[in-house]
Amino acid sequence: MKVICVSAVKGGVGKTMISLNIARLLKARNYKVGLLDADFDNANFAQFTQIDGKVEADPVEGFTLYNWDGISVFSMSLIAGREKAVSMPAEQYWQFVSDIAHKSSWNVDYLIVDLPGGGGDVFKASVQVFADDLVGNLIVIQPSMWDAANRVLNLHQYFDVPVVGIIENMHALTCGHCGSSYAPFGIPIGDKLSAKFNVPNLGGIPLDLLMGEKLLSGTPWIEGSGLDTLNKAINRMEMMEKVRPGFLNKFKAKIMEGIREDMVKVIGYILKAINRNLPVSKIVQSTGFTEAQPVVFHILDETKTVELVTFAIRITGGEVKVLKKPYPQSGYEIYISYRTLARMIMGQKKTADGLRMCDPVDFWLNGDVYVKGEGQMPKAVHLFNNVFSNPEIMNEVRDKYGSTLGNWL
Repeated sequence: MKVICVSAVKGGVGKTMISLNIARLLKARNYKVGLLDADFDNANFAQFTQIDGKVEADPVEGFTLYNWDGISVFSMSLIAGREKAVSMPAEQYWQFVSDIAHKSSWNVDYLIVDLPGGGGDVFKASVQVFADDLVGNLIVIQPSMWDAANRVLNLHQYFDVPVVGIIENMHALTCGHCGSSYAPFGIPIGDKLSAKFNVPNLGGIPLDLLMGEKLLSGTPWIEGSGLDTLNKAINRMEMMEKVRPGFLNKFKAKIMEGIREDMVKVIGYILKAINRNLPVSKIVQSTGFTEAQPVVFHILDETKTVELVTFAIRITGGEVKVLKKPYPQSGYEIYISYRTLARMIMGQKKTADGLRMCDPVDFWLNGDVYVKGEGQMPKAVHLFNNVFSNPEIMNEVRDKYGSTLGNWL
């Protein structure tokens, strides 16, 4: 199976329409084709095709895909319907992508993944889960949207994700009476981007004044010169091989590298805020720390199997300070994932119903924070109550790093 993701950081550029047409054209070339509508929050497959079908979920076999004229389809719009709102925690999006990949009978030559706008969790999950079969991503851009186009290509360059090419949608409008061509959204930028990022410019797709009517009838087919562009994209897809070995490890490493760097900054700032806002004598009294008692923190990845940051602190010289390696022997160690730490600092957790306020102690009570060391539990509880529940300290950290921490919730 070859996987092609259709991607853009900007919404409304026509990813779904292009994904549908690419899948249909591949089917016309006698390939077995699958289509994953991965825009879970705003799945448009049912609306664009006017399909009133169902993806069934079997507890043993997994998802039974919908057969759309011989194309296997997964879309949240075929599970939740066209009107129900979807807003899930980040982990659930990752789980959905993984389960769809591994618990669905795709059995296809090509899988087209229609990604949501942006470069967040679904983008990362899709690229990572399908890494072994990924050929590359097809980038959809719009004239004049230079910043958005640069962002999506920089994103692919940063994560070393191969690019099939650029398709510039809505690049021109031809008058049906006089034959004159206009650029209602501005001058096309595909050639400049192609030269800047050394990726193929596959061409443009003009505005179709009848597309609204086509959507209402469930036939959003691209015609004319736009069809030539899509066939050019498919010709390139056929030529490309799957991603070279090592891509997945590099992708994971870059994600973790960015989190690790941010986490070091956040931790350093927390310690500065503690020293500014809490008297050391109060820390000693409330937590039981002593000059001789170091505490080792292990910040883990989402799976809690890889250590991102390890550091030790001790009250010394009237301040809370980070110790240099090798750390002195400590019977007090705290293990916590970066996501749980972010939730404790922000005092919030994402749920299916949106953001919910939470008490930092709850994470220890429910096993998300593991404290190692006999007799150390009371000290850990005091630490949560006096540091992570202290508004002076946490508000200062939120003001400085709230946007970063909010992405980890």
